[in-house]
Amino acid sequence: MPLDVPDGSLCFVDTNILVYHFVQNPQFSQECRGLLTRVVTGEIIAVSAAAVVADVIHKVMAEEARLRHAFASGAVSFLQRHPAEITSLTAFVAAAMQLELLPIRLLPVDLALVRQGAELAQQYGLLMNDALIVALMQRYGITHLATNDDDFDRVPGLTVWKPRP
Repeated sequence: MPLDVPDGSLCFVDTNILVYHFVQNPQFSQECRGLLTRVVTGEIIAVSAAAVVADVIHKVMAEEARLRHAFASGAVSFLQRHPAEITSLTAFVAAAMQLELLPIRLLPVDLALVRQGAELAQQYGLLMNDALIVALMQRYGITHLATNDDDFDRVPGLTVWKPRP
């Protein structure tokens, strides 16, 4: 279902929603920016996790390097081999500054939550970072998730909102 999260909802915002805000994608960016506008105006209460926002910044960094060097893939490997290149990138720093301005509350993660995430990963066949999101949502009673990741469709009790029909 599209990102028509009901007004007043508490909604977990996943990595790809934020990445599509910062990195132009003709299919998804407009819808994701619309959701974040609703977060800024207070229509939706947004939460996320530090791992999510760190992943956003990582993906923005890699995309800027990919575009600058016209890579089809392999930008992260390139940056690992050429760390000085990172010092000339700017989009990831700008994204970090913009994220700081968004009213998205980051939920804390502890080791018990990591263990619960591992159990959920095994139960639903999720990668660990996705399972950690589910664990956070369960701990805080959150049922709305804005993402473009179909893997969450396997988890009962979640209403998954995607930037596509």
